[in-house]
Amino acid sequence: MDEDQVQPRIDGGYPVPLPVEPLFDMPVAALLVPMNYNAFKAFVSRHKHLFPARYRLVGRGHRRVRQISASEIRLAREMVIRPGR
Repeated sequence: MDEDQVQPRIDGGYPVPLPVEPLFDMPVAALLVPMNYNAFKAFVSRHKHLFPARYRLVGRGHRRVRQISASEIRLAREMVIRPGR
């Protein structure tokens, strides 16, 4: 089981496996990388082969909201943040 898909229990017991990897929308993912939204959007667009498009439909008009997985956020952080900082 992947370490990223385990949620620790509050009472200190055995961890509970998560059924799916957590997804974050673009503004939240940009904060976690850390980058501003426009820079992160350009970064993801430039590296399309590493960040496949996943969308969630929101509202009555079904506006698409891009979703980024936790492992992709980790990958983006590794690419952006220099070691030793």
